[in-house]
Amino acid sequence: MNDYSLIKDIGRSYIVSSFIPTALFITVGFLIFSGFTPNFITPSFISNDQFIYITQWGFLLIISTWTSFALYSGWHFTVNLYEGYPFKNTRLGKWLTKQKKKQIRPKVRIIRRVHRAKNAEEFGDEEERILEQEQAEANIYYRQLQEEFPFSIQTKMKLIMPTRLGNVLRASEYYPKEKYGFDGMLIWSRMIHLCPAPYREQLEESNNKFIFLLNSSFLSYLISAGCFLVSLLRLPCAALNPAWLSGSLLKPYSSLICPPIYQQELNFFQRGFEHLSEGEYFLLGILFCILGYLIYRIAVIQATDFTAILRSGFDLYRFEVLKALHISPPNNLKEEKSLWETVCHLLTGLHELDREDVVKPLEYDQAKPSKEPPPKEPPPFTSRRKKTFFVKIIE
Repeated sequence: MNDYSLIKDIGRSYIVSSFIPTALFITVGFLIFSGFTPNFITPSFISNDQFIYITQWGFLLIISTWTSFALYSGWHFTVNLYEGYPFKNTRLGKWLTKQKKKQIRPKVRIIRRVHRAKNAEEFGDEEERILEQEQAEANIYYRQLQEEFPFSIQTKMKLIMPTRLGNVLRASEYYPKEKYGFDGMLIWSRMIHLCPAPYREQLEESNNKFIFLLNSSFLSYLISAGCFLVSLLRLPCAALNPAWLSGSLLKPYSSLICPPIYQQELNFFQRGFEHLSEGEYFLLGILFCILGYLIYRIAVIQATDFTAILRSGFDLYRFEVLKALHISPPNNLKEEKSLWETVCHLLTGLHELDREDVVKPLEYDQAKPSKEPPPKEPPPFTSRRKKTFFVKIIE
């Protein structure tokens, strides 16, 4: 792919993460809901069938482009929705959070028990028994919880989110704070510009796969909701007497919503997508709901791979931010946590709210003249034979 290719100009991330799933699901939705579309939407003055065909697919292309760009621009809203932020403080969110805590609480107990046994002041038989029986299991649980939950041995489980994806992403956000002492979201917006190109390409590729799956799940849920809505709207068509539906009071409803009577006598393979019944719409709603959940679970697995790449970036390139800010790197982990705390205060403006004698001063590493004397130049080479000849002449 050259630098002037069409895909590069449009944006590979946009095509992969948003346009492809949108075009697929809008085409499927057009087939499913084509029979539900009222007849008056198709203009009666258009008599050319080929023109109608071109108009329909052109309309689909415009809708797909607009919807995909809306998803691409609002990916942050989609991710937050799946993380559980909009309903975190509701009854449903609190119940889901409680279930997540109940799920990991036995593993947390084992990890903390092994941690206390290792750091016990008096090491006895009980501590030795715990280490022999539970240390290997605690190591496995600790690695698992570090990837899937914002977990720390010292703090309580206050950062647990109501969804799987929310916990995976929040664990990656909490990782630099727990390990190095800085806010990951704050430093990441500065660090991404300093990372090498191969790392950014790998991160973008993983992010495209993750957003592609998340958008596919979101669109699948939208089609499922549409199927349930149509099924609910068409329920009176099967529940009420046909004579009532043909009456003057319900005739506008039956002519727009209910399928023709002769179509109701045919099965799906005879009708196709032309006129689906309310039961078939309900079954399609269930199928698309299951499909959306399965794609979401795959997206969680991809999010785990994405956060692994994200954590490696914090481990490898965090000092590049200090170099760009002209700050000397720390000598040990303790100094690093203290330094990052001061830097984060500076970047967020919180240092202005503190007293000057309390805040640790931030020292910049500027180019200073070297104190060492310049190296001496070696003396010019002289031939020993010429020197001897010169001495002889003088004598």
